[in-house]
Amino acid sequence: MFSINTNNPMSLCSLEERLKERICIEFREDTRSKWDGYISPNEGEPQNMVSVLDQMGEGVYVGPGTQRILFVAGRANSQKCKGIVGLDINENVKKVNDLNILFFRVSTSREDLYQLARLPVDEADKKSRLIEIDGKIVKDQRIPSFMKDYYRKNLQNFAEFYYGSGINIWTGDQRLYQKELAGDSWEPSFRQVNYFEIDSVFEKIRQYAITGKIVSLVGNINDLFVLNGYPIGVVDVSTIYKYCFIHFRVFNRDESIRGIMTNSGEQAVYESFMYKSLDYVQGMEMNRLHEHLLYKWDKEKWPGELTQLMWNSPWACKYSESHSVLWSSYSQEALMGLREYCEKFLLQIGNCLINTEGEDI
Repeated sequence: MFSINTNNPMSLCSLEERLKERICIEFREDTRSKWDGYISPNEGEPQNMVSVLDQMGEGVYVGPGTQRILFVAGRANSQKCKGIVGLDINENVKKVNDLNILFFRVSTSREDLYQLARLPVDEADKKSRLIEIDGKIVKDQRIPSFMKDYYRKNLQNFAEFYYGSGINIWTGDQRLYQKELAGDSWEPSFRQVNYFEIDSVFEKIRQYAITGKIVSLVGNINDLFVLNGYPIGVVDVSTIYKYCFIHFRVFNRDESIRGIMTNSGEQAVYESFMYKSLDYVQGMEMNRLHEHLLYKWDKEKWPGELTQLMWNSPWACKYSESHSVLWSSYSQEALMGLREYCEKFLLQIGNCLINTEGEDI
């Protein structure tokens, strides 16, 4: 392990150096994903996350998505947030993130960034743009040699996806995305985090980028061992808990982890929860409780069913407020809550389970 110099908010040794084998990957030829619809941000008012971020411990922020990690970098408390790690299962998310990070590294102003991110007017414009970016990579002495090699090798691939992905729809600026990709305007929801327009937000993100303290990895949000022992300040699970159980895998099972969840979409409400891992026996008990609570054994749906069940429970909602628990997680906090819920509300009558708080299950 290593120590952090708390006198310098950006003193954590480079995430790039520590994680370079996971950053500099070979991309598959076919990177299409059922999650490609989530390339552009789909949770509005991201500045509302700041009050929850303020509860994080000193360490790195870990979270999914593309613009989300930039919004966090632009608004987080840098005294606590020593680095940003994007962790997403979609390789195309990493392509977008790596090019965005590169744009911040080689830009000295918001205008520089804008000119790199805007849509090329034609193929000739795109070709000259890529030649310009390649030249900036070569000349920038702050970029480590291994990252220069990685950027130059993948620049064409990144750009092809980036400029056609609609990644910047959130800005409302049609010079930054293809018009046919546009839907309802989300621009008002992102004004307070718009790094194309706000100097302070741009500069904070840029500082994380040029010091190698914002990176993007491909992986499951549960696989926190990929951080190679870095201290974790907070893990943002967004709405992933609706689709799969949160079961953080870490080096130190006794570590308590602060998490962030989103419980709605466009008018996003961000909430904090605590997570401490279960041991084997506790995990088996959790499985039994799930079997009692969930009458539809469908592994594609049941995390969402459990979440919905507990959100519809007045008792569980009150319990969540006082215990900071995420129900669809394999955590000590969720185990204690589900154990108490089952003791209070589930009755076995013959072959039937009766939920005395709600419907028969």
